[in-house]
Amino acid sequence: TGEIIKIEKATRVEQTPIRIPKEILKLPSEKDYKPTVKKISSDDAIIMRRLVQKYKADFKKMKKDYKLNCMQWTKQQLMRNYRRFKQQYPQDCPEDDGVDLSH
Repeated sequence: TGEIIKIEKATRVEQTPIRIPKEILKLPSEKDYKPTVKKISSDDAIIMRRLVQKYKADFKKMKKDYKLNCMQWTKQQLMRNYRRFKQQYPQDCPEDDGVDLSH
C-alpha cells in the first residue's frame, strides 16, 4: 500500500514592480542598425561558381541542369544565392549580368 501525501497549494508571491531606467527603454534609431549581410556557405559557393561559369546569369538554364544544380534550387533560390555569391565573390561573376544586388 502506498502512502498518501498531502500537498498544499503554493501561495502566490506578490511581485514588486521593477524600475527600469529611461535610457534602456529608448529604442535605437534606424541609423544605429547595421544591415545584415547574409553570406553563402562554402559548399553553396562551389555549386554557384560552377553554375555561373557555365550559364552566367541565366537562372532558367541553371534550374534545369540537375547535374550541376545538385541541390535542385528553384529560380528564386538561384537568384538569391547568386546575389549572395556576387557580394562575396565579385571576381567570379560577369560584370554585365543585369542582376540587381540591392535586395
